[in-house]
Amino acid sequence: MLALYVGSLAGEKGLREPAGRCKAGTVIGRIRDFVGPFLPYVRLYPGLAAGTVCVGALSSLAEGIGVSLFIPLLSGLGAESMPKSGAFVQALNGLFASVPSARRLPIIAACLLAAIALRSALQSGTQALYGLLDARVGHTLRSSIFNQCLDVEFRYWERAPTDKLLSALGSETWRASHAVERLLSLAVTLCTLAVYVTVLLLISW
Repeated sequence: MLALYVGSLAGEKGLREPAGRCKAGTVIGRIRDFVGPFLPYVRLYPGLAAGTVCVGALSSLAEGIGVSLFIPLLSGLGAESMPKSGAFVQALNGLFASVPSARRLPIIAACLLAAIALRSALQSGTQALYGLLDARVGHTLRSSIFNQCLDVEFRYWERAPTDKLLSALGSETWRASHAVERLLSLAVTLCTLAVYVTVLLLISW
């Protein structure tokens, strides 16, 4: 029943797979095979899905800023092991060069705490958007299955096993919506990884 709905949704939204599929052995083909089954669910609410990833990416960016602020903080404390060269490190130290030395550490610490608070707020917003998307996708799937159940003839119910319908309503729709949440969470995790890799490369440059 759920597969029938997804198939009809793909036909209505024009979500059929493109003709030029990559070979199964390529990386792009494997990614397409992994992401492809979830696209009909994601495209139910494309704006909400994109907003969730964007807020999660901003959370990762705020975390990267907080990590970067440790460099001028440790430099102000006189850490000998801190790197002194590099354009990125010099730029970070130059942000607070005009601040009097007596107030420099408190201001850097306040900026660090602000970055942590911003990251926590954005992360909470991301979790709220995860839950909203999960609820909306699950509600849409269950409502569509109910509508299909009302449209079929009575002879179908004489032959159809009830356990499959209950499984589709009770577990399959939940698994589908939860899979969408996990897919977007993976995208946010990749954004976090990209931020950390970028910060480390800039520090060591």
